[in-house]
Amino acid sequence: GADSGIGSTYVVMLDLYLKADACIRAGDYALAGEIQRFMTTATLDILRCHGHLISGLKYILHLQGFEIGEARRPLVPVNDDDRRALEEIERRIEEATMKYCGRKPGRA
Repeated sequence: GADSGIGSTYVVMLDLYLKADACIRAGDYALAGEIQRFMTTATLDILRCHGHLISGLKYILHLQGFEIGEARRPLVPVNDDDRRALEEIERRIEEATMKYCGRKPGRA
């Protein structure tokens, strides 16, 4: 099995990735799978936006309280439709992080 990974979405769902890993290490594969399904759905929803993945992740980070600016060209920025969709995705990430980790994502 893998003991590390590379993933852009770790930055907006870190607590969930860490919780899924802890569940796997503890043998709770059902809960790990439930969390993984949520993260996969959220990732696919972010990818459906018009803007580039990095643009979407930076906007979600903004919603989580991290002011790191927008993605630079040539990456496509998020548009108004993206912002609405990403706000809904971030709301779901927050709900899932509260449910599985007992805290909000972003700054502690």
